[in-house]
Amino acid sequence: MGPQEVESDEETLVQEHVWRAWERRTEYEASGIEPEVPVDLGRDIGSENLEFVGFADIGTELGGLPDGSPDDTTCEDNLEALGSLAENAVWGYFINPAGETWRWRPRDPVASFTTVRRANREAFIERAVREVVPSVRGADEGVHGEDDAGDDVFRGDGVLGADNRVIRSASSGHSMTSIKGSWVRIGGLPNEGWDPGSNGDNTAGTATKIGPRHLLTVGHGVWKGGHFFPKDWWPGEDGVAHETELTNSAAPNGVKKIDWYYIAPKWYESEKNTQDFAILILHDNASSAQFPSFGFKEDYALAQELTWNFGIPSPGKSCAGSPLVGDSCRSSLYGHKKPVRRTEASYVFTAHDAQPEHSGGPVYKFDGGDRNIVAIVKSKYSAVENRHLRIWGFVFDTIVAVMNAHPSSHCVDYGWTSPGCD
Repeated sequence: MGPQEVESDEETLVQEHVWRAWERRTEYEASGIEPEVPVDLGRDIGSENLEFVGFADIGTELGGLPDGSPDDTTCEDNLEALGSLAENAVWGYFINPAGETWRWRPRDPVASFTTVRRANREAFIERAVREVVPSVRGADEGVHGEDDAGDDVFRGDGVLGADNRVIRSASSGHSMTSIKGSWVRIGGLPNEGWDPGSNGDNTAGTATKIGPRHLLTVGHGVWKGGHFFPKDWWPGEDGVAHETELTNSAAPNGVKKIDWYYIAPKWYESEKNTQDFAILILHDNASSAQFPSFGFKEDYALAQELTWNFGIPSPGKSCAGSPLVGDSCRSSLYGHKKPVRRTEASYVFTAHDAQPEHSGGPVYKFDGGDRNIVAIVKSKYSAVENRHLRIWGFVFDTIVAVMNAHPSSHCVDYGWTSPGCD
């Protein structure tokens, strides 16, 4: 039994939330009257700390893994990345599926951040949030260990020499629904409304579950060039199993709807690379809380450490680990284990093979049984390494604050004790 079997009509009910969001947009465009703060957004943040920005233009096509540049980050950027969230007047932007956008500007940033720290004392002492496997009666709770992969030099998309990635799919004998495994925690981000029973590639990014209703990904996967790209989340997406008729859907755990998209402030305003991250807020229901999460942490000694990365490549790409004719990646998970080559204040550089739409996927360590994200896949960089946004300083503070701003009401039912709980 997997999380997808809980409350089969829950996600159908969520669609009503999306319709109401579009009704608000229609009303605003007809009247020009600024809307009130949505109840579900202002409940924990406080309406006095939110400013209406407008309705975003909806994008239709998004490019994948962008190029990096050795000269695109300044010393000031790095110092800012190491700073506290309390030092920022604007904490970010929230966008709903209809593009309704609100600026998060606390009236008293220091007091607001103090409240966040007090509510999550252990996380801020350890600078870490542990992974959670919720208590789900009847779920597959078999023991899962670290997943081995081959070792490996750079090919055009961010594949460094030979493609050494391995597939994670029902076709390779891996459970894509087990709450004890890694794969149900990582999912694709197809454009909102894609039919999971249809054929064809669809991935437009990768996101990982980090809280009871919280996903971590890159900012450029949902906000780019002044346009907003609404998504669905398909945990454990497995297009290869669907293609080979092992399953009747490429979404073995169902389709999860996203209520709100948090965009880091300077990625939204100017696409600053050191703030290229986003947190996606799933609808608050039982099935969201039943999906397990990765942990995340600041790690001060990453150089030469072995880390894993898995992501879902974009349509039309080939993966050597695919069993399909032509090596079609077909919207399944591919990745492997590689060492960290070097770090900077804001970035981690590794030799993981990656392609467009790996963006947003986790770079994680397997720490004594716990999977801890230390960076988020961001971009190509050079002929020998790819670049990932480091979880550090401002990024860590912000993730915890956003989780607190959108808590789950189902934590007690399923044994969650992390940030993001009522």
